[in-house]
Amino acid sequence: MEERKNKLIAEFESLRQDRVNNGIAYEKQLELERQGTIEAIQVYLSQEKSKFDFSEYMALIGDALSCWKRISGKANDLKGLIEFYKSEYYKNMPYNDIKAKLYARIITDRNPIETGDSMDVANISSMAPYCNMILTDKKMRNRIYDLSIHINYDVNIFSLKNYDELMDYIQAI
Repeated sequence: MEERKNKLIAEFESLRQDRVNNGIAYEKQLELERQGTIEAIQVYLSQEKSKFDFSEYMALIGDALSCWKRISGKANDLKGLIEFYKSEYYKNMPYNDIKAKLYARIITDRNPIETGDSMDVANISSMAPYCNMILTDKKMRNRIYDLSIHINYDVNIFSLKNYDELMDYIQAI
């Protein structure tokens, strides 16, 4: 498990270095992040049938198609699902919006990827729209402030570097 985690971090870091070395701006990377699910589906479906993996299919396509059927009333409507993924509605869903912005910032940042970045993105994207406060590291807090996520989702962001502010906030509740 640790080996797989390290491999993923190394791949993520390699992608970051490539983006930085090629001068990819945050705005361009943000669009790429927003299209990530569509690209993943296209890559998966273009592979050889012998590489089909039911678990991967369900995680990437099957579960989403099942939900899409309940919404649209159309079975196996992959084209409709992909059109939904392209929509402003999908892009602006809180989880998708926050995740895309944070990943775009991390990928275009000059600082190396840290081991907790992916988990931080997942947690913050899930919690920010529904929490009053989040405690994270200083680097992630700064990213959130730079992107105005704390304003857009009305959430207070603290790091242990601003411990006094955190304690004042908690005591005021």
